Amino acid sequence: MREGTSSIERLLGVTDDGIVGPKTLNALHTTDPFALYSGLLASRRRYIEGIIERDATQKKFRKGWLARINDIRFHS
Repeated sequence: MREGTSSIERLLGVTDDGIVGPKTLNALHTTDPFALYSGLLASRRRYIEGIIERDATQKKFRKGWLARINDIRFHS
């Protein structure tokens, strides 16, 4: 996994192996949906900031990238 990214598994606190097995599904079903949503958005924002830190020429895209992330809405 790339530096600065988080998988769903990592956010759920289970082994980050890329396999959606019983432990991942159990964690998913017992996790607060809004907390997972918030964690995913925070992860995406960190990823964008990491891109910009590694390559300052990408800063011109920051506003648009973050606008797309901020447009993701939580619906229960």
